[in-house]
Amino acid sequence: MADHSTYELATNNLEDTIDPLTQHQTTLTNNQQDLSHNIDSILEQLPSLTTSPHASPHHHLHHQPPPPPIKMDLPQFNGLDPMS
Repeated sequence: MADHSTYELATNNLEDTIDPLTQHQTTLTNNQQDLSHNIDSILEQLPSLTTSPHASPHHHLHHQPPPPPIKMDLPQFNGLDPMS
């Protein structure tokens, strides 16, 4: 059976492992709270950042017709001559 010193050593090793894990968990929790606050702040500002397309100075660019399609004259493989 293990003696008292072995249990004490195991307990100390466990405490040495748990302490940094606890500190990292606290850091992660704080970072998550900061990120959540930042996202909430962005979401609050979002309606004021979005504008209607008519208020945009570049709205005329959206009303231009697309360019006509370009017909490419590419040779087709006829099944006989690989160079055609």
